[in-house]
Amino acid sequence: MLIVNNQHTVTVEKTTIRLVTCEECETDFVYELSRSGEGYGNSVYFLDESGAKKRAARKAKEQLSRKMKNACEAIPCPQCAHVQDHMLGKARSDRAIKIGLLAALVFLLSVGGFALALSTKAFLLGIVLGGLFLVATAVIGIFAVVALNSFDPNNKPKSERIKRAEELASPRKDFERGFAENAEEEFSKNCKKLAKKKQPTFEFAIWVDRTQIKHADSIKVNLPNGERASVKLKPSLKDGDTFEFSHEVDGREVQLVGVVNIYSKTKS
Repeated sequence: MLIVNNQHTVTVEKTTIRLVTCEECETDFVYELSRSGEGYGNSVYFLDESGAKKRAARKAKEQLSRKMKNACEAIPCPQCAHVQDHMLGKARSDRAIKIGLLAALVFLLSVGGFALALSTKAFLLGIVLGGLFLVATAVIGIFAVVALNSFDPNNKPKSERIKRAEELASPRKDFERGFAENAEEEFSKNCKKLAKKKQPTFEFAIWVDRTQIKHADSIKVNLPNGERASVKLKPSLKDGDTFEFSHEVDGREVQLVGVVNIYSKTKS
């Protein structure tokens, strides 16, 4: 009996800002992390299309959640260039991919050599080339196992690590200052437009970490009008929650809305 399935595939993606406290110099720095999750759902005889789509979406989200929990990138500290211990596995897997691609290329050359031996009169040449490339594949594999187990990205030149850090990471204070400066510039440009609106509001980002939330800290926030305000965090705070502040522009009150963004950390 033929069973007909219609398989639905759902892919979800997420980008977050990872916060890291360097284990060497204790600098807080951040970098962007992106991952995707994929899920499948079957609809037998096309009888449950809606349910299959929902199951696929749920599985994709579950897979993404598992990935994001321990995911990281091997990015050095922008202050001291140290690669954290929890990033070593990622650094080795990245290196393994490069060596694996080289091994695959050499293996294909080996296959090509044996194919040459079977399809042409150059039998001996093909056997020799195929054998040599096959041995080279084995040597690369052995080298990869030894090299990867002992590989430490911190042994790379510091200048090389600093360059990578400058490209992909930023000290937390610089990251937050950049957001504050952009908001202040945008607010300044749009003050006249805001004053003309019926219910003028201006949103800007507030960045906090989970430790601050857990301890219900009071933090100082740079408002886009150039002032500073104190905000009392709550343990129940979530991404997207807001804090509102009033400010007068051309005789009209403008609501400054601080939207909470929570840093994520690799749980390892």
